[in-house]
Amino acid sequence: MRADGRDKEESEAPAAAKQDQNYPQNVVMYSYFYYLKETFMSKKYTSLPPLQGQVFTLLQNNPKTPLSTFELRRHGIASPSQAISKLKNRGIVIE
Repeated sequence: MRADGRDKEESEAPAAAKQDQNYPQNVVMYSYFYYLKETFMSKKYTSLPPLQGQVFTLLQNNPKTPLSTFELRRHGIASPSQAISKLKNRGIVIE
C-alpha cells in the first residue's frame, strides 16, 4: 500500500496501459518479418498459411508501403515484391 492509499499494482496499471498505446507498430512489423524470414526463408515449410499469403499479396499489390518496405530492408530485401520473388524462388507457394 502506498502513502496515497492505492496499491502498487493500481498505480502501475495506467503507466502500463499508456505504454501499450504508444507501443511502436514497427516493432510488431519487425517481429512479423523476422518470423517470416526465419521460418519460411529457411524452408522449414513449403507453403504459407492463407493469412500470411494474403498479407504477402497485399504487400505485393502495394509495394510502396513505407513501414513494410523499411522493415524488409532490415533483412536485406529491397522491396516487398522482392520478398515475394525470393519466397517463390525457394519453392514456397503463396496463395
